[in-house]
Amino acid sequence: ANTQIPKVTGAARVFELAGEERYRDVARCFWQRVALHRSYCIGGHSDREHFHPIEESSRHLSPATAETCNTYNMLKLTGRLFAWEPSAVTMDFYERALYNHILAATDPETGMFLYFASLKPGHFKTYSTPLDSFWCCVGTGMENPARYGEAVYFHTDDALYVNLFLPSQLTWREKGIVLRQETRFPDEDTTRLTVKCERPVKLALRVRVPCWTQPGLAVAVNGEPQSVQVHPASYLR
Repeated sequence: ANTQIPKVTGAARVFELAGEERYRDVARCFWQRVALHRSYCIGGHSDREHFHPIEESSRHLSPATAETCNTYNMLKLTGRLFAWEPSAVTMDFYERALYNHILAATDPETGMFLYFASLKPGHFKTYSTPLDSFWCCVGTGMENPARYGEAVYFHTDDALYVNLFLPSQLTWREKGIVLRQETRFPDEDTTRLTVKCERPVKLALRVRVPCWTQPGLAVAVNGEPQSVQVHPASYLR
């Protein structure tokens, strides 16, 4: 599994550079089969580095499930697909994998990294060590913190996408806009967006409505409650 995702990310790049649509189709099909059909609840996949038949997934909850660099590369692929066609479904997966696998793959006390995120019931995490345990997932693990903010915001010429609920500040110099996001997600299920403009500007602010927003979503603008009709896995405009 770990050798396939970089190939598909490469295929996505070939499509972007050469315009060969079959490479776009390869990337989309692979992402759908892995992200939506082969990933565990934490967003990771594989057992002992290998794909297995989907119907046998319950037999593969081992100490060696969910190789971390697989998810690292799936997030790279997910970002490319979103840039082609913005989708809340795509970012739902990104959020699930980032928060439940990538953020959980670093030891907060030592800074060491996970190779596998074990999904065996009652099992434990095994982290790398500075001198004696160095895996492929240590290399990608060192890159991850610098990439936490990569997919929080995307934009087109006339729209700004808020994809992830992560404390951050975005400066869009061409538009003269600064957007600040304050949130304690996932400890709290709210976020506050503050927009400052150098001059009046018209654009669409699109905030992701996650698949987990059940039964509904509450929105206020400048403290005034808004009447909105949105569906999970969509964008609030």
